[in-house]
Amino acid sequence: YTFKGIPDIRVIVFNKIPVMAMLRLPTKESGGKANLQQGAIGVGIDMASGITTTAIQGKNKLIEKIPGTRMVLSGLKIPYWKDILTLAVRSQEVSGLGFLGADITIDREKGPVILELNARPGLSIQLANCSGIKSRLERIAGLKIKTVEKGVRMGMDLFGGEIEEGVEEISGRKIIGPVEKIRLFGKNGQEIEVEAKIDTGANHSSIDTDLAKNLGFAETIAEFEKLNPGYESLKNMLPAEREKIFKEVPNLADTTIVHSSHGTTYRPMVKLEILIGGLKTLSKVSIIERAGLKFPVIIGRKNLSKFLIDVNKIHKI
Repeated sequence: YTFKGIPDIRVIVFNKIPVMAMLRLPTKESGGKANLQQGAIGVGIDMASGITTTAIQGKNKLIEKIPGTRMVLSGLKIPYWKDILTLAVRSQEVSGLGFLGADITIDREKGPVILELNARPGLSIQLANCSGIKSRLERIAGLKIKTVEKGVRMGMDLFGGEIEEGVEEISGRKIIGPVEKIRLFGKNGQEIEVEAKIDTGANHSSIDTDLAKNLGFAETIAEFEKLNPGYESLKNMLPAEREKIFKEVPNLADTTIVHSSHGTTYRPMVKLEILIGGLKTLSKVSIIERAGLKFPVIIGRKNLSKFLIDVNKIHKI
């Protein structure tokens, strides 16, 4: 990706918060220097993920590939991304400068190292990111940041997400993580917010028995347990025969077989609305005892068709 010379990452830091970053690549036109005024390439970086976005050569020429090659500039993952942001914020803390540009490169053995600190960094970084920096600075002015870690997290949360938004726009699906804060809507208007495990290994979604009772399904559970003869009695019956046994159970949507460490059982299923990642869906969920487990709710494949799952995504509480 580099003609010669040393590529680097410039990170703008203000008030202990990294607000914008770009990858700078020396070119033949720049004489091997990572200077955009001399013809180097600047590539914007998504602050949350460390993945490159848009690119320019010089001051105003938008490009998609390294000139004369097929090497695409967007979608590159910068290694040691969080370490780079941490180093940039620490450099501001040590230098005492309120606003600076930290030029950082990656050494093969030492990892991220500082090349230079700039009290008045150029503003070409805005062109590379297709975004103005003024609004970002105004957004964090006056914030009290006590630790480097808090500043890094703040920058990633406030000024990242371009990659995620792009994927959502292209795919038409919402990106969620392996654990999500969800809202359940009961049969009589009850609303309960809980943490749920997103489990693509499970076919159906399931909720804890006590949670189901709080959502208005106590009578459903009681009547089902009263009529349930057990798995061994039910397994050889035809579906119509099983349906006849439970037809008087109120609000019963279906039954399902559940395999667990306690054995195989038939469990009731009810319909309720679930809000996941801002999207509300009408779901059919099984009710099972989950009191000893970390999450009271599992969201299975049947309710995940509108989502993409990022295993590295952390939900915000």
